[in-house]
Amino acid sequence: MIPKILNMPKAPRNAEDIDAVKMQIIEAAKKIICKEGFTQLSMRKLATELGMTAANIYNYYSNKDEIYLGVQTAGFAMLQERFQEVERQFDSPLKVLEEFVRVYLDFGMNNPDYYEVMLGGNTPKYADYVGTDLEKVAFNEKQTALAAARMTTRVIMNITGISIKEATYRTILAWTTLHGVVSLHNNRVLQEMGTDLSRTIERICRDLLLPLKPQSDTLL
Repeated sequence: MIPKILNMPKAPRNAEDIDAVKMQIIEAAKKIICKEGFTQLSMRKLATELGMTAANIYNYYSNKDEIYLGVQTAGFAMLQERFQEVERQFDSPLKVLEEFVRVYLDFGMNNPDYYEVMLGGNTPKYADYVGTDLEKVAFNEKQTALAAARMTTRVIMNITGISIKEATYRTILAWTTLHGVVSLHNNRVLQEMGTDLSRTIERICRDLLLPLKPQSDTLL
């Protein structure tokens, strides 16, 4: 439950206060988008959810699109931070990649609301904001969103020595597989199939990594 912001002053005293309120707004927006869709997000609904006036929200965000981009950026930043933790923990690129797979699945399955906003729906993308006042904000969101993918591509190159073009393709191939698994899980399709989820995830990790173990490029 998002705590209500009652009698919130128009200008919090310091940057920490501002960031705290902005994050509460992001959380409320995420809740509305996941439940009703991006098109139903409005300052009025946010105000009702938060217990503050719609006018006060404009002290933190210019419009609902900026809030939406904040939701996206926050979600992808969470995933990126978890990838960075893996890189700090393990020295072996192959082990890092294996943990990336596990982290992605864990993130998507245990943060279904964020995942739905980030990757599950037909929501606005960077190209939709080019030429608008929010282009810079949208570009920052795009770079945050691509950071985990670029980290994966770099690790694949370290393991195999293949070109960045081929490593990027391998990243996309893995991403589409993992996205499918997360989506089927969050829609409860895998559960309906009676699948042993833990064993399935273990096999997915193994099968995704098998072609990437150091060997000649002809086998990749």
